[in-house]
Amino acid sequence: QGALVASPGSSARDGPTVVPGSKNVPVTTVLYYNNGGGVTNEPSVAEDYYNHMRGRWKDGIPVTVGGNGRDFSTIPTRFMFSGDAANCGYWTECNADGQGAKISPGDRRFVISSGPFRIEAGATQRILVGMVYARGEDHFRSVTAMKEADVALQRFVDSWFTEWPEAPEAPTSIPTLLSPADGAPGQPPRTTFVWDCPTQVFFCQLQVAEDPRFASVVAEAMGTTLTVDLEPDKNYWWRVRGIGRDDVAGPWSTPFAVHVGDTAFPSTIRDFQTVSNGAGPLDPPECAVFTFNGSRFPSTCGSDRPNASRQQTAASRAWGIHAGGAQIPFGPESDNASYLGRGWGSRAATGSSTVLLPYDYEWRFTASGGKAMRLYDGGDVMDVPFELWRTGIGTPGDPSDDVRLVPVVCEAACGAGTTARRFDTGKDHAISGGANDPTTDWVDWLLPDDQSPGQAGYDAYFAGTGGAREIAARQVFVCFNCGTAPPYPQEHPEIGTTFRIVTGMPPTPIPAAPGDGAVVHSDSVRFWWNASEGLTVDLEFRTDPLSAPAATYSAARSGSAVPVPGPGVYWWRVGSDHFGWSDLWQVQFVPATAVEAGGEFPTEFSLDAIWPNPFNPLATIRFGLPADAVATVDVLDVLGRRVAVLEAGGRRAAGWHSLQFDGSRLASGVYFVRLVAGGRLDVKSVVLLK
Repeated sequence: QGALVASPGSSARDGPTVVPGSKNVPVTTVLYYNNGGGVTNEPSVAEDYYNHMRGRWKDGIPVTVGGNGRDFSTIPTRFMFSGDAANCGYWTECNADGQGAKISPGDRRFVISSGPFRIEAGATQRILVGMVYARGEDHFRSVTAMKEADVALQRFVDSWFTEWPEAPEAPTSIPTLLSPADGAPGQPPRTTFVWDCPTQVFFCQLQVAEDPRFASVVAEAMGTTLTVDLEPDKNYWWRVRGIGRDDVAGPWSTPFAVHVGDTAFPSTIRDFQTVSNGAGPLDPPECAVFTFNGSRFPSTCGSDRPNASRQQTAASRAWGIHAGGAQIPFGPESDNASYLGRGWGSRAATGSSTVLLPYDYEWRFTASGGKAMRLYDGGDVMDVPFELWRTGIGTPGDPSDDVRLVPVVCEAACGAGTTARRFDTGKDHAISGGANDPTTDWVDWLLPDDQSPGQAGYDAYFAGTGGAREIAARQVFVCFNCGTAPPYPQEHPEIGTTFRIVTGMPPTPIPAAPGDGAVVHSDSVRFWWNASEGLTVDLEFRTDPLSAPAATYSAARSGSAVPVPGPGVYWWRVGSDHFGWSDLWQVQFVPATAVEAGGEFPTEFSLDAIWPNPFNPLATIRFGLPADAVATVDVLDVLGRRVAVLEAGGRRAAGWHSLQFDGSRLASGVYFVRLVAGGRLDVKSVVLLK
């Protein structure tokens, strides 16, 4: 409702009052500008804003129809992109020239004006601004929905808040819960919930609770997946519902129960330690990593930085191991910008952080140092003040199983050090947020082909008689508060310093879905499990627990669809011979084309025909389940009131099932039979005729 101005012969509103001889000033200008500089970008001085309010660009030139509103035509307008956006008509951002040309996506700033009008001294003007929200099936239909919402809102205001807008109908589709399966035991405390959101809804809402009635919800989320930290050795329930137009919610799915065990999946890299400095061994070890700004680096130091007075003797400087170029927190490995993705991945795609398992590693800064290949510099060899070693599996004091690695140093191309052919310190690292934490040259790790204890493989590589493969990349050292420009007080950690990187064997994966004992009716099945980040997992099927594998899928991803080995009962598990295997879960495969006596096997959760219809007083209700599921069957009257419960959430086996509905106590009329099972809803009508 706009400002009130004089207009003989007209009438206008001032709140609930009708004022004759007046009119309400409408919206008179709609203009958008882009973020940035230039005539068509954001205003900076009062005159710029005033011109925008008048429907003009900053230089006073009127907005014109077409294109970007500046140089397509000479037809002035006060309303930018005034075409029908729901149909990409001309003039809209998806059809700026009448030929389908689109305006590039970008940061949009809007000015919407109403006026000019005069407010006399001491007068009052009432201006009502409505914020209209609506959501359609896609962004185009959202425009149509918003127009409809705008009309309803205007009617609401014009009636002075008495004609309430009608709410959209709630969606009837129910999401499908995928993982973990109903009743899945021993899930990790950090559990990932996965579900399918029906196409008939705009998005889905998840709830995780400590009780089946969801009185104590511990997690909520929108989307199709959620990873949440739960308490070990505890039962939880989870459910999902669809959200439709204008955020109207549909029915909840039947809840799944899940038991959380005590098996956690720690990071592949578990700790960074300094175990000696220039004066000798450190007992206990000191930190060797910075954990500023919530970076979540694994560390047992109890603070966000090493104790400089313990770690280095010569200058009390603290050094930390990090990744060149990585600024965001530790992990996940799938994100190339993360510490794991950029710091422990392999350019040659020969491995990832899991390649380091289950060994520990040491950087040893020694007086003799060693050799390193120069990356991007013709493969020349340079001297470095350190040695790299793989130190066995939890045997830090036993050199008999140590294998020396081959370092590869990146200098100028990585922009860190300041002098070629010297391992030194240069460019600032962003880990602390300050500008005085210089980083060393980048170092990649190569594992020699000859992995016998000692340095035989290392020597063979530099002699040109042996090979090596990359197992980690982009490792750097950062010197905390060591200055903003050279010369720095230290070019690298002092001689005698040993840094240890502790890994460890990850827990075996945990199956999640399909559940143990499930019956699956499909020719292709999605299997889900939980495992350590980046762990390469094999999926295996057996015809009985003691038989050889009937089928194996290497390097499988949780949630991947795989063809089933064939109809019958199988046992499946995930893991590997190197890291160990999960428990075996039983699953029965029934191809979707299978036929059983009495008709085709059900391929979806559905109600069959109700017979007889009309009925008096008994009717037979048949419903099909393509897989074992918790099923609820009830009867509603035309007002949506429940009048009978035929199946009260009991677990039923896959196949066809029959129930009897006795309507002897009910009045004649139309009733609705409702099936809720497997995350699906099906409704059929039936007539009781007495």
